[in-house]
Amino acid sequence: MTIQFQKTLHLVFDNWNEDALSNATWGTYLYDINHRGGEVKKMLFVMWYEFDPDHTTQVIELWKSFKFPPEVKVLHRYLLIGRHMSAAIFEAPNEESLLKITLPFSSFGVAHIVPAMTIEDAIKQM
Repeated sequence: MTIQFQKTLHLVFDNWNEDALSNATWGTYLYDINHRGGEVKKMLFVMWYEFDPDHTTQVIELWKSFKFPPEVKVLHRYLLIGRHMSAAIFEAPNEESLLKITLPFSSFGVAHIVPAMTIEDAIKQM
């Protein structure tokens, strides 16, 4: 199944099934296929990471040393005060990039990632 969100961005769901859109991880199945062999367009994602308070020290040390993959453009990073959570807004080209971001933190908590678009872009599409 192919869905066109913008004139230059086409997204494909692999292993499509009826529950794909209701699955919180459906963003990991999205690909930009419009520019194969050329410049890869990146999708916008929002990630929130909830960590166990018992692992706060380890998470802080990992934050200090963690480098996002070069293909990922980080727009913003936040600590959600009093929630044992962090958030990041970034652009990424594929699901491999999402795995590179979440895997190092998986021992200490759970990362949630969803695709996003600006309200203005969403209104243009409606």
